[in-house]
Amino acid sequence: MTAPGGFRVVLQNPKRDAPVTLAVLVFLCALCIWGVVAVDNFWRYVLAVLAVVLVALLPLLVVQLLPGREFLTYIDDRGLIVTNGKRPEEILPAERFRRFEVVDPGGGGPVTLKLSYSNDGDYEPSRQIRRMEESPGRLLLAMIQDEEGGGSLSLEDLWRLRRFVEETGVGTWSEQTRPY
Repeated sequence: MTAPGGFRVVLQNPKRDAPVTLAVLVFLCALCIWGVVAVDNFWRYVLAVLAVVLVALLPLLVVQLLPGREFLTYIDDRGLIVTNGKRPEEILPAERFRRFEVVDPGGGGPVTLKLSYSNDGDYEPSRQIRRMEESPGRLLLAMIQDEEGGGSLSLEDLWRLRRFVEETGVGTWSEQTRPY
């Protein structure tokens, strides 16, 4: 397996959307606090509870923005790599890759990239990789970006990944976009 030097396709990067999500969360929290002050009935208590929950979620987003904290899922010449903060990387070796598929559910649903892998023998995927499993041996890797910008994987990176898979022979690439 010969991989192009420095090859890496990032499938998921929560840090990319964290500032916008943080701004929306702060706005909603401020709106709830204003509602607690302005409303004088039962809804005051509902808004107060909602404000407390939103404030409790803020540190979860702020942690993702701290320097040196990397939360990434990517594919490189070693395989599928999941980093979670300062914990060691979790790796699904490239030798276990079987088939990459682009799945379009139709009806305006998100187009996704999935990976089937070999779980033969005594191999047990790590916890972070198991969280991505739809079923044993099948992972949901990423949502492909649409015209509105939703999704985590650009079409350019999808084509780079396809070229990498075809050139190195780590698994196969499904030729047809199949319905869900």
